[in-house]
Amino acid sequence: MDATARGEAPGTLYVIEHDIGGGSPSPAAPALDGHRMTPDTVLALLGTLCAGTGGEPPRRVLVVGCEPASVDEGIGLSPPVSDAVPEAVRLIEELLHGEPGESAPRATADGIST
Repeated sequence: MDATARGEAPGTLYVIEHDIGGGSPSPAAPALDGHRMTPDTVLALLGTLCAGTGGEPPRRVLVVGCEPASVDEGIGLSPPVSDAVPEAVRLIEELLHGEPGESAPRATADGIST
């Protein structure tokens, strides 16, 4: 789970499907600098990392995101985000145990609809 600011109420959960094979690491950010790697950069490196280890890239990548209450630097979660954690865990478990090819739940203003 990661913070995903999309303009909804804090604590809203999103399921985002990454387009595998689309894009490459940003040329502005060094590929191996862990402090500057965006989620897009990490996901774009999946093929390279798998090739380097002899593994196969995943067929599908889903990211569970949560609307933050604030993106200011600090420690801890805001109350709405903290309250969303158990639902995010349930959602991830559903996604892991779902049937292959099943479509991901879609985000709504009130949270996730299945």
